[in-house]
Amino acid sequence: MASSSSVTTNRNFNVFSNAKLPWWQTALVSVLAGAGAVSVGLLVKYRNSIKKRLRQLEQRLEQGLVYRDTSPASQHIRCLELEEDFLKQYGKEYPMMSMGQYLSQLRVTQDGEDNVQQEIPAILQKELEAVLGGYLLSKLGPRIGPAMLPLLGITKVDSWLTAVAGTMASWVAARLLIQDIKANQQSSSYDVAAAFPFTVGEMVSVTNINQKMAHYGSSEITPLDKLRQGEVGYSIRFDESVTNVGHTRQEESSSEERLDTKAECESDSGEERNESMVPNPFLLEEHLETAIQNMEARIRSNNNKDSAIYDPDNASFPPPVPFNERLLPDLYLGWGQATCTHTQREILLNRIIAVLLNKLSYNYYLVETFKTNNLSVRNGELLSNTLFAVDVSGITCHFPDEFVQALLKTGHQIEVCPRSTVTTFGLAACVKEKDGSFTGIPLGVFMRAGFEAENGDPLLFLGNHGGLDLSIRGPLVEKAVQGHHLEGQSAKCDIQFYVSIDGLCGWNSNHYPVVPWQRLEATSEVYNFQESLKAVRTTGILAVAFNSIATEMDLPFGGYGILGVCNDSAALVDMAVRGATNLYPLISTERYMWHTLRRLVRMQTNLQEQLQGKMCASSPMKPSEQLLEDVAILIHATSTMDSDIHSKPSRLFDALRRYDACYPRSIFQLTAKTKVMLQKEKLKYRQYTLAKSS
Repeated sequence: MASSSSVTTNRNFNVFSNAKLPWWQTALVSVLAGAGAVSVGLLVKYRNSIKKRLRQLEQRLEQGLVYRDTSPASQHIRCLELEEDFLKQYGKEYPMMSMGQYLSQLRVTQDGEDNVQQEIPAILQKELEAVLGGYLLSKLGPRIGPAMLPLLGITKVDSWLTAVAGTMASWVAARLLIQDIKANQQSSSYDVAAAFPFTVGEMVSVTNINQKMAHYGSSEITPLDKLRQGEVGYSIRFDESVTNVGHTRQEESSSEERLDTKAECESDSGEERNESMVPNPFLLEEHLETAIQNMEARIRSNNNKDSAIYDPDNASFPPPVPFNERLLPDLYLGWGQATCTHTQREILLNRIIAVLLNKLSYNYYLVETFKTNNLSVRNGELLSNTLFAVDVSGITCHFPDEFVQALLKTGHQIEVCPRSTVTTFGLAACVKEKDGSFTGIPLGVFMRAGFEAENGDPLLFLGNHGGLDLSIRGPLVEKAVQGHHLEGQSAKCDIQFYVSIDGLCGWNSNHYPVVPWQRLEATSEVYNFQESLKAVRTTGILAVAFNSIATEMDLPFGGYGILGVCNDSAALVDMAVRGATNLYPLISTERYMWHTLRRLVRMQTNLQEQLQGKMCASSPMKPSEQLLEDVAILIHATSTMDSDIHSKPSRLFDALRRYDACYPRSIFQLTAKTKVMLQKEKLKYRQYTLAKSS
């Protein structure tokens, strides 16, 4: 659902250091604007209760020092508890503990090292949730908060805020942590307030209101521009020097207008100003290493501005930083001693290959919007020359599948497969031990799936990130990496297709921490040769559809959370390739699935008109029959793909199948419990289904 790149900070958070709490007030304003249902009185009461609790906690802490006691003791706080089988399988490989285990180790001097009767550990848990939430919202800025607020639902905000007892900590808990139940507790005490109420009637309406009222105006760079540039989310882009042609928000520019704009971008000598590290055409054997070396030089020259130090062989994450030494001793933000799946040089290779595929995908947009009947042959030739091209050993490629096919012909191995993993939006935590080592704390975001057990317990799912993986191995990869790869491994290039919260539906670098709870899980068999080519073509078509809709409708975050999230974009491709998908959850709403469907139908119509126009059959602007076929298949996939927003009983079987595919191993006890409850409900419901059919 979100990208899982690592996020660290040098800031130590103290929940007492800011009485005004500007970040949560901003978030609350967004909720109030979206719902229009929470009174001013509730807001005042809500704010006062927060201050009161913070004062009470600070008074208690002033009476004694909070410290961590690692001696064996019973666990009194349960929070994101790890599944026993998961710990047995991976505990020796990578030291880890649950958040509840860490919180249970906290002591106050006066309590005689016995926190059973003390309120402080429980309060610490809630304050931890508050600080974690503050970190998440402040670090990811205005993007993540409003993107998630719509999941609360327009009719749920007032009752939900009231249910959290007026505490800021519980409000934030709905975004990060969920407290498990003790074995001796009744199901009625299940803390469901800490899970997203995922079943909403109209998520999109609230999304628009919340995000617009939070002053997220139109970006100067539209999603279509981002696709043409090739990447987002980096301070230095491979293609940032290219003159911005631009797309209007209200209506896509015509081919004639883009030609005029291109002419204006040329110098008096007739030569276009282009200092990009990604020239057109891009000669892979010549330009790949040069582009990476130029990017390395620019990153190194920027080291004085951001404290990062570039090392092509480095596969580590930034050192962990203390979270809040006064309140939470030994708790650090970061991945501890975990390493990354790729070296820094390999990540740059991932990025440049993703840029090439995104720019080749943009060519589909140019082909679709090229009007042969309104342009002279000269202009038609000029527009043909503006198509981005990649040359692979003399093979000219204008489209994504041609690029992949050329790599296969030149001795490279290609693997394409949809995969899923846990997402924490880049947030990671660990505990520093006395010997200086770190113990990892798996984090997760639990949400309500919409199904309930007979006793009323909600069935929860762990927030995940899904995408379409593309792995490349071979001679050009080895040559570009130049030996700067992990010891004992060959050079690798791994990218992933999905719609990201950064506002681009396209390909991205696929690197992640090497920890047991972040491993990618394949949700289908690896695609064969023909399926792989179809998948790569389909990603380009879908990228044009999603990014053009987001551009035309001025959707915040490039349509993320509205047109769908990462899972939905990958699932549509999977549906087009295999006729089914195992990704879960799917949260595309009916309203915006219609927008996607209409945009694809419009693309099909435009391409059919191109075929009927007067154009040389060998022109790259001439749509292929295969392209038209893939658009039709994607239209069918869009028409038939289900949504998990409305979890009616008849969808239980399909939801359970996809749930099992995405969560083959239970990291947290809550996931294991949900699986058991889902199976019970499945068996019970199937009895009635079989009885009716007989």
